[in-house]
Amino acid sequence: MAAHRAHNEADPPIQGLLQYLCRNTSEGRTGTNHEIRTSFISIQRVNDYFGNETRTKALLHALLPDKPLIPDPKVVCQEYSRVLCILVRLNKGYFITHFMLHQLSDAKLPFDSIRPDQFPESGPNGQFFHLFRREQWQFCAPMFRLDMNVSFVGDLILPIEELEQHKEGSTATVYKIRIHRDYDLLYNGVDVRSGTAWSM
Repeated sequence: MAAHRAHNEADPPIQGLLQYLCRNTSEGRTGTNHEIRTSFISIQRVNDYFGNETRTKALLHALLPDKPLIPDPKVVCQEYSRVLCILVRLNKGYFITHFMLHQLSDAKLPFDSIRPDQFPESGPNGQFFHLFRREQWQFCAPMFRLDMNVSFVGDLILPIEELEQHKEGSTATVYKIRIHRDYDLLYNGVDVRSGTAWSM
C-alpha cells in the first residue's frame, strides 16, 4: 500500500467539517446501560452537510491534495458520508479512496470486532481498526421502528434524548422515553417527526 500523509486539519474545508460535527452532536444513551448519557451525530445532519456538492468537492481536494482526480462527490454523499466523517475525525481522511475501492461503505457499518480483510492497516497492532470501531458508534444510532430487530448491546448508542422511570416491577422496569426526531419511526413506521414520548 502506498504511504499516505495525514491531512492538514487546519485546511478550511476539513476544519469546517470537524466544527460542523462538533456543533451538531445530539444526546443519546449507551446500549448496555441506557442511564449513561453519551453523544451521537444524526444521519440527517451528516446528509445535510454532504448534500452540498461544492463543499464536498472542496473537502475531498483538501484530503487528497496530491491526487489529480478525486472520488465522485455524489457517490461519497450517497454511500460513504459517515465513513468519511469517521476518517476525518481520526485524521485519516486520505483513506477514503481505499474504502471506496474496496466498498467499505456506510452500508457495512457498524463493523464488528473482526477486521474486514480489505480494511487498511495503519499503526501498530491494528490500532487504526480499533480507533475506527470506537468512533463509528457516534454515526450508527438505530432507527426506532415497530418491527425493529436490534440488540441493544456493546457500544451501540441509542437516540434517546430523555429517559424517565415510569414503573418498576419484580422482573422489569418501564421507562418513558423521548426518541430523537430523526430516528422516531414508531408510529406505524411513518416518519411523524413529532418527538412523541414512548414507553420502553
